[in-house]
Amino acid sequence: MHPDESDLSHDDIESQLSHYRTQVGAVSFNTGFADRVMARLEAASRTTTLADGLQCVFWRLTPLAMAAVFALAAMNLFSTRATTQPLVDRVLGLSVATVASTDAVDADFSGWGN
Repeated sequence: MHPDESDLSHDDIESQLSHYRTQVGAVSFNTGFADRVMARLEAASRTTTLADGLQCVFWRLTPLAMAAVFALAAMNLFSTRATTQPLVDRVLGLSVATVASTDAVDADFSGWGN
C-alpha cells in the first residue's frame, strides 16, 4: 500500500502529508482542554498519599493475616488434643512451664554477655 521508505523523497513525503491533511481537516482541541487536563493531574497527585497506599495494602493483607492466624490456631488445637492444657494455652501453642524448663532457659541466658 505504501512504497518503501527508502524510495520516498522529501517532496513525496510532503505531498502525501499535505494530501492527508486535506482529507482529515483541521484537528484541534476545545478551548480550555490543557487547563482541564492539568487540573485533573494536580488533583490526582494531591489525593494519592503514603497513608492512602498503606491503607490499601492493609485492607488487602488483613484477611490473609486473619486466615493464617485461624489456621495456625486450628493446627495448635488439633496437635494438642491429647493434652490437659487449658484451651487458650493450646490455641496459642504455649507449653507447660516446669522448674526444669525454666532452669534450662536461665542457663541459656546466663551465658550471654560474657
